[in-house]
Amino acid sequence: MHDLSLQFINIVVNLLDALKTSFSHRSLTARSMGKKDVISDATVASISMMKGYVRSTRNADDRCMQKFLCEANTDCMSAIGGSSIFCQLGSYATSYILERQTGKSFESFYEAGRNGRSGFDCRQLYLECNEV
Repeated sequence: MHDLSLQFINIVVNLLDALKTSFSHRSLTARSMGKKDVISDATVASISMMKGYVRSTRNADDRCMQKFLCEANTDCMSAIGGSSIFCQLGSYATSYILERQTGKSFESFYEAGRNGRSGFDCRQLYLECNEV
């Protein structure tokens, strides 16, 4: 049963990646024409955070959950750029949800997101999480 749930989570993560790629391309196209596609930016941020959240659900270790949120924010920033507030808002919401579901510190999750948005190497910061 555990393997089946992990496979399902992997499928969801792959689908989120495909959806994010589509909206990232749309956002990049708009930026290359000197425009902003706010809807695409918000969607990409939401998908990035959702992916981090989904990945967190398969691991109860604090540091791994933080790593996934850090990586989600890195992903978000690289997809829509640093001038957008959507990554920060998404990280805030995801940190809140994770705190409510796990009882673990909101601040630790939000700090992990901030590390990702600031460009820190999430793998290096969260070495204790050795997921392959």
